Amino acid sequence: MLKPVSGTTILGLGILLVGSIGFAWWVDWLRKPAHGQTMSRVLIITLLLSVAATAQARGPVRASEGNTRGWQLMTPEERVEHQAKIRGFKTYEECRSYQVAHHQLMEVRARARGIDLPRGGRDICEHLQPASDSRRPSG
Repeated sequence: MLKPVSGTTILGLGILLVGSIGFAWWVDWLRKPAHGQTMSRVLIITLLLSVAATAQARGPVRASEGNTRGWQLMTPEERVEHQAKIRGFKTYEECRSYQVAHHQLMEVRARARGIDLPRGGRDICEHLQPASDSRRPSG
């Protein structure tokens, strides 16, 4: 039996398709620069790459049932608020504090309904940790 596909998977595939088409167009465009347009093309490419990097650094694209513990126990309003909060954190500590509190609240709700929540999953705050420099000696 086939497993249902989540909205996040469909969104990811759509982004991949659009990105592939855009990349093919971009390669063709680079191969045939018009006179005097090389610098403007380099600037456009640099801008697009910086926008893509910024979007990636923000963390999860969308909070959903597949990546949010207790999603089924939240109201639609709470889901929207949760997503806004996780996108707005500036430090790992404040994000992690919220995540722990959210998980505790969802555990309380799950126990009240007699259900078990899945354990594990991705750390939604990990993108806020400073990058470790592997060249720096430890200790």
